[in-house]
Amino acid sequence: FVFKLQRQSDRYRQPEEDQLSQLARLCGPIVYANHQRYADPNQYPGRWPKLEKNLQYFNVVRDPFSRANSAFHYAVNIDLRHDRARKVIESRRKDRCGCHAMSFSQCVERAEEMDCPQNLQIGSSKDTIYDYILDDRLLAGFDLQQDCKDRMEGKVEGVSPFVNASIDFIKERYIFVGIAERFRLGLKVLETKMPDFFTRAPDLSDNIPKQRSGHEAKLSAKAREILEAHPCNLNEKVFYEKVVEYFWEEVDRLGIETRARRKLRKL
Repeated sequence: FVFKLQRQSDRYRQPEEDQLSQLARLCGPIVYANHQRYADPNQYPGRWPKLEKNLQYFNVVRDPFSRANSAFHYAVNIDLRHDRARKVIESRRKDRCGCHAMSFSQCVERAEEMDCPQNLQIGSSKDTIYDYILDDRLLAGFDLQQDCKDRMEGKVEGVSPFVNASIDFIKERYIFVGIAERFRLGLKVLETKMPDFFTRAPDLSDNIPKQRSGHEAKLSAKAREILEAHPCNLNEKVFYEKVVEYFWEEVDRLGIETRARRKLRKL
C-alpha cells in the first residue's frame, strides 16, 4: 500500500470551498497536511461525492499556555519570519505593553506591574487553540473578545457551553485528535486506527530531527499560574483538558501499550 503526503505550506486558512475543491483534485490514497479549519463536504450535497464518502480528519492540539509561549517567541524569529519578525519587533519596541526584549514569562509576570492586562489573555480573535480544529459555523457562534470582556466585568462565570459543543464536535467529526505533548503515543493510536497509512510511524518518527519554531525559554511556573488564573483563559484551559481526557480514553479503549502499563505488568 503506497500513499502520498501532500503538505500545503503556502495556503493557510483557505475558504472552506477552496479547501474542499483542492482536496477533491488530489488523487488518493493521500494524507494531506495543512493549517486549516475543518471543512465539511456534506454541507454541499453532491458537489464532492468522493470527499463525502472518503474524507477523514485527524488533528493534534497543544497545551494552550505552552503554545502561547512559543507563538510569542516565534513572532520575532528573524531566521524564520524575516521582515514579518522585524515588524513585530519594531511594534513591541514602540508599545509600552509590547514586552520588547523580554521572554514570554517575563512579559506575563510583569503584566500587572506594567498595567498591561492584555498580556494575560493567551488567545485572540484570530489565534486560539480552536482555530485549526473546528469549523467556521461553530466558531462563528462564539465571540472570544466579547466573552473575555464579559468575564472581566463579572457578567460571565464558568465554562462556556461552546467548550462542550466543541468537544462533541471533535468526537463526532474526527477519527482521532492527539496532543502534542504525547505525540509518539498519538502515532501509535493512528497506527492502530489506520494501519495502511501509519504502520511503523512511531518508530520512524524517532529518526526525524525535531524542529523548533523559535528560541523560546521554557514557560515559568509562576507565569503559567498567572495565566491559568486569568478568567479569559478558562475556556481554552478546559477545552485542552477535555481533549487530553478524550485522548487517554482512546488510548485505553484501543489497549495501546504505554509505559504505565508496562510498569504495572512488572509489579
